[in-house]
Amino acid sequence: MLAAIAVILVASILAHATTGKLHRILLIVLSVAFIFFLDVTSGIILVLYSHLAYYLIRYQTKNATLLRWAAWGSVAILIGFKGVQIYILEGGSFGLIYLIGVSYYVFRISSTLFDTAKRGAVEGDYLDYINYCLFFPLFTGGPVERYDGFGPNDDGWGMNFQIGMRRLMQGVIKKLFIADVLLLTVLHYLLDWAGKLPEDAAPAAIIAVENQQPQIALFLFGAVSILRAYMDLSAFTDLAVGGSRVMGYTVSENFDKPLRATNLIDFWRRWHMTIAGWAKDYIFSPLLLGTRKIALSIVVTMLFMGIWHAPTLSWIAWGIGHGFGMLAFGWWQRTETRRKFLAGVEKVKLSFVTTILAWIIHFSYMSLIFIFVSTDSFAQAIEYLSIIFGFGG
Repeated sequence: MLAAIAVILVASILAHATTGKLHRILLIVLSVAFIFFLDVTSGIILVLYSHLAYYLIRYQTKNATLLRWAAWGSVAILIGFKGVQIYILEGGSFGLIYLIGVSYYVFRISSTLFDTAKRGAVEGDYLDYINYCLFFPLFTGGPVERYDGFGPNDDGWGMNFQIGMRRLMQGVIKKLFIADVLLLTVLHYLLDWAGKLPEDAAPAAIIAVENQQPQIALFLFGAVSILRAYMDLSAFTDLAVGGSRVMGYTVSENFDKPLRATNLIDFWRRWHMTIAGWAKDYIFSPLLLGTRKIALSIVVTMLFMGIWHAPTLSWIAWGIGHGFGMLAFGWWQRTETRRKFLAGVEKVKLSFVTTILAWIIHFSYMSLIFIFVSTDSFAQAIEYLSIIFGFGG
């Protein structure tokens, strides 16, 4: 990670020393070199596919059907690519950073294909588009930047460097110290407290565990897993935003204090915001428009979000859990019981209590759902949940 930051800093100096066509060519060369460093064969495929996408958005602007098929084909190939990684290669061949990078790459490509199918030709020339597709700071952790908002900012090198370095260092601290050391140690301790720590795992914690409390420990395991995931993913976003900034580009944020959310709908306005926006624009809205069934549209969209992470039972359960959680919240919002409860709270001036209660209920549900994707398998997740609800031991 530190070596990657050093490369970004050198690239920053070179990028700010060039302008116009030379600037974009330099960034494309640097991006291709970075992707090839991760994997040459797949790098060649990504470069070629970027050119195919450019051909489609430039010369097939009136063929909306072809553009949509190409966009969904890209997403299907991505999911298949992840399936091969999980079930055939068994986690080998490609690293996590590469899989994340390919995911964000596909979302960027597909958004331009969908937008061209809907609105016609997009602005920008060949170099602009190829730079957008392969821009290497976004390869580590997104966001899903839209093409019409992508480009260098007007800030000087000094301001870009200062802001970018601050975000890069923030990402390093979150990833290397908070996520991979502090919170990972807490998770090991909680598993030890539950009597579920594997024998070959690292020492659980400094504090010895004497009295095992599996129900409490596993519930807290789910809660801390959410916190670690947030630190981990937002660290990658910090690296992407910071790396882009030192290169002279201002890109979208991907998180907005999601742990403050008091319901799932609010959560998805704050968590993975650019991916959630992609899913809303290209899955939820067209499906709702075509079927007029909001419940179906929500569940299908969240199911897709789960499968996008990984085509496994655990992630499918995670997606369905989020979908039905949203439906449950929507039902509660429409009930007479809720209206009477809120009216009573307002009379005694205790409205802040409802916010606290809503957060506790929401975060507890999230902690349970997150156990599906924090364990080694779907069966293990079911085992942990059974223990939490008192059906196992």
